[in-house]
Amino acid sequence: LRRIRPYGRQHMYSGGGITLAQLAFERITGTTLRDAFQKEVAEPLGLQRTGYFQPLDEDKLSNAAFGGRLARKEDAAHGYHYYPEHAAAGLWTTPTELVKLGVALSRSYRRGGFIKKKTARRMMTPIMDDYGLCLDVWKSKARQDSVAGHTGENWGFLTSWVFSRKKDICVAIMYNNVTEAADEAMNDIACEIYKNAKEFAESSLGKAVKELQAESNINKQEIEKLKDELKLDAEKLEEIRNASNAIIGEKDKEIEEKNILIQSYKDKETKRIAKNTAVLYIRMIVMMIISFYTSRIMLNA
Repeated sequence: LRRIRPYGRQHMYSGGGITLAQLAFERITGTTLRDAFQKEVAEPLGLQRTGYFQPLDEDKLSNAAFGGRLARKEDAAHGYHYYPEHAAAGLWTTPTELVKLGVALSRSYRRGGFIKKKTARRMMTPIMDDYGLCLDVWKSKARQDSVAGHTGENWGFLTSWVFSRKKDICVAIMYNNVTEAADEAMNDIACEIYKNAKEFAESSLGKAVKELQAESNINKQEIEKLKDELKLDAEKLEEIRNASNAIIGEKDKEIEEKNILIQSYKDKETKRIAKNTAVLYIRMIVMMIISFYTSRIMLNA
């Protein structure tokens, strides 16, 4: 591996270069690209159907749109082209989740968040030929905006992905076929949709919708805060309930011990009274006998 020109002096699209970067990353970090993407990108952004699934996971096969160009299946078990160069060509995703990623990068460019602002700016600053770090970056009259994105062409699939660096606007179009006409049409369609979305965002209606969304987000935050408070209250109530149950348990134990003492005292008293009663009966009988004999003596006298 050798460098043929100084960094930043030329631009050349290189899937092989990205594959080498993937190998270097995995060797240095000791983790796979798939696992790293899942932890650092998919989970923070809530992406459920995006990742370097090569081969595609069995639970996602039934919902996958295979490339229409694949008349002859290279993989009889799955029906899609397998790309061992994962970073360069192995990402599976959906338009919806690709839009989430584009908006996250746009916000990071403006104020940081998903990634550091400095990192996002470096990624989306043109180095040469309108190209940043793995992203196209345009400032053309046709788009009338500061835009970044990427196009993709894999065996059987086409993608056009465009997002604004200034606003929360992102367009992602996918097509499960590959023709030259489709490739050109998709880019035109993506630009037209982006233009309409930008005009809507800048219109009074778009601004009103944005304000409602902001209020909705505030309300959601308040609801989440209230949920947290209620959760804390519930936890406090549970603590109070547990403490009360402990106190009641102690009191019940004390009452039970007292009842045992009382019962023991009653048993002793019952025995004492029975004993005294028996002694009294014996005394009465003795007195009756003495009285009987005394009476007979007196009569005889």
